[in-house]
Amino acid sequence: MSVAERNFRSPEPDSKTLAKHRQIMIEILERLSEPDRQAVLSFYIDRKTETAIEAECGVPIDHLRSLRRSMRAEFSRRLARC
Repeated sequence: MSVAERNFRSPEPDSKTLAKHRQIMIEILERLSEPDRQAVLSFYIDRKTETAIEAECGVPIDHLRSLRRSMRAEFSRRLARC
C-alpha cells in the first residue's frame, strides 16, 4: 500500500452513522426556504450547474455559494457535538 493510499483510506461508515448524518442533513434542509432548498438539492442531487440553478430557481449564484458554505459549517458543528 502506498503512502497516498494510507493517508486517504478511511473506514466505511456503518449504517447507524449514515442514518445520523442523513438525519442531520434533513434537519438542516428543512430549515431552508423552499427556493433555497430546491437550489441546494438541484446542485447536490441533480448535479446542475450554478448558472442553471440561478436561471431555474431564481437563486443568485452568490447566495447559493453562501448557502452551501453555511450548510457545510452547520453540518460540521452538529457532527462535532455527536
